[in-house]
Amino acid sequence: MSIIQRPKGVSASSRFAPSENASGAWDADALKGLGRNSRVWVLTPDGARGSQWSAGAIVSEGKAPDTLEVKLDDGRIHEVSKRVVMPANPPLLEGVVDLTQLSYLNEPSILHNMDTRYQADNIYTRAGPLLIAVNPFKKLNIYSQDILRQYQNGTTEEPHVFFVANKAFCAMKGEGVDQSMVISGESGAGKTETTKIAMQYLATLAGGSGMEEQVLQTNPILEAFGNAKTLRNNNSSRFGKLIDIHFDNCARIIGAHVQTYLLEKSRVVHQAKGERGYHVFYQLCAGANSEERSEWGLESADKYNYLSGGGDISIKGVDDKKDFLDLKKSLKAVGIGEEIQHEIFQVLAAVLWLGNIQFTPGEGTQVVPGNSAVDLAAKLLGTKRANLEKALTTRTIATGKEKIVKPLRSEEACDGRDALAKAIYGSLFNWLVAQVNTSLSDSRSSTSTISILDIYGFESFQHNSFEQLCINYANERLQQLFNHHLFKLEQEEYQAEQIDW
Repeated sequence: MSIIQRPKGVSASSRFAPSENASGAWDADALKGLGRNSRVWVLTPDGARGSQWSAGAIVSEGKAPDTLEVKLDDGRIHEVSKRVVMPANPPLLEGVVDLTQLSYLNEPSILHNMDTRYQADNIYTRAGPLLIAVNPFKKLNIYSQDILRQYQNGTTEEPHVFFVANKAFCAMKGEGVDQSMVISGESGAGKTETTKIAMQYLATLAGGSGMEEQVLQTNPILEAFGNAKTLRNNNSSRFGKLIDIHFDNCARIIGAHVQTYLLEKSRVVHQAKGERGYHVFYQLCAGANSEERSEWGLESADKYNYLSGGGDISIKGVDDKKDFLDLKKSLKAVGIGEEIQHEIFQVLAAVLWLGNIQFTPGEGTQVVPGNSAVDLAAKLLGTKRANLEKALTTRTIATGKEKIVKPLRSEEACDGRDALAKAIYGSLFNWLVAQVNTSLSDSRSSTSTISILDIYGFESFQHNSFEQLCINYANERLQQLFNHHLFKLEQEEYQAEQIDW
């Protein structure tokens, strides 16, 4: 998330739409004070991408009204409209740690500053009270214990998620006021990883009660059941979560509570090309031992319709078998023993076999003869084949005191089967979150809380569904709340003090 501040005396409209006058002088507020050889950004055509900002310097007034001659850094000279010219910052300000230090806070200047820092592996940049993080898509050695101690001891104030987490912790501890950290951004921006890093820092800072390790173990559990590979992100959160971390009067972690939002249940039964379903299904198929595979009739992931629809079964660099063993350890750490784990994985296997149930075409559909998936699904769900088959192929309509059993068409049966699979998985996910919360609760009363919101970001795919509408609407409301608190409340304070803003 980025913030653009307005230079003193420059209106929002005049910065992007220079005004005209009879003499053609450069009186647009955005270009005021610029002259020959002043550094500027010019919006230039760029083939398939449409346009891009190019650096250059002003040569002179253009021949046509409201134009300038600008020499780009590659030597080309263009006559361009003033409307596509923005002032550039001096080289001294390239790569500053805080965007508010820039003389000109326009789009190309902000992007250039971010790119300059990114090329030097400085992925964090401050924007006043905000921290902007750019996903490096590689491992960086900036989260070591030595660096953590620097922020803990206050020996550095370089932009970092550690700095934000430390600031929230110190404010909570010193002022006794609950704190919130909102982590938002586009899908694939690195929100989930940032959340984990912030939680790790707080656990190190406020450890000692023994609860902090349990709090951290919630991450691999929620990721396994709520994250999946998408076209933009190999570990995309397909749900939102608010994590409340509770502290005692000595500022030690004594518990936590997780609240989840908008689980993408449609992903259980369908994935776009190049995507996967939820990680836990692939982990189960890869990591179950021979006894479990025999009991649940498990096969490789590519044998299941609910897992092979996207065409991608594995993720490069990810070991699903190892992750399955880690998941079991994490479940045990939050108080879910082997017996309950066995039942959880049995339900997951049942969902997979539901997806392999096929129906005869046309009216009055039936399960395809010889289809063993219905037997396995019924067994794993603890019911009889006849009961499951009847539930999938018929619909009961109540009319007064009578009940009418209506046969379904094959398309309706498929929809019902998928709805059942989604309902089972959604209920299992909610139950699992409730179990985690029970494990993380504490009889001691909490004196303060730090809340971390991690919600999946704006999305726009080639084929969008109701989930994308919900996701984007939630993000719009979150952005509205952010704007209200950061801008509108500040403006009201200015107005109350009769200060021109």
